[in-house]
Amino acid sequence: MTINAVIFDSNGVLLKSEYLSSRLERDYGVKDADVVAAITDIMPKIRLPEAPKAWDFWKPYIKNWGLDFTEESFFAYWFSGEGLNQELFDYAKELKEQGKKIFILSNNFKERRDYYKKELGELFDLVDKAYFSRDTGFVKPDKQAWQLVLDEFSLNPKTCVYVDDSTTNVASAQSLGIIAAKYQGVGALRKLILDN
Repeated sequence: MTINAVIFDSNGVLLKSEYLSSRLERDYGVKDADVVAAITDIMPKIRLPEAPKAWDFWKPYIKNWGLDFTEESFFAYWFSGEGLNQELFDYAKELKEQGKKIFILSNNFKERRDYYKKELGELFDLVDKAYFSRDTGFVKPDKQAWQLVLDEFSLNPKTCVYVDDSTTNVASAQSLGIIAAKYQGVGALRKLILDN
């Protein structure tokens, strides 16, 4: 079968950045482990529809760490450290020109989604649709996250490739019959698509 669609995770795949925890430790002396603990606590609470503002959860941590961020300056600091994986973006454009459908499937919250739509317009111009858990209500590795893409575009999972930086998410996609792999660079992805 020919590959008809490629579904990309966003962070760690189509988008790359230094970890927020590493940046806050380097720039402000906040322990990496403390930031990771905060992210682990906060992210599940803000990735779904109707979630409260992310700042409501971050503000106590920021205050506790003695940082002088406002809501706006904190998210500007965080998100401005993220950008397109240009090599992968260029390959995704190639795939689109070959007639393949291109999707983003991301566990993400409102403020980050809105920033990406404002600052990374070229990415959203490229994809057929971007699915964010904040909008869909399905958080990977919930199989319904991928099933929604398959159903909305009448896709056969055997003709779809999915790439993520999480082995758990890869395994969940594979359980639906999707050809899925952990992202290991453009060369590996190109080979995966050519071989299927």
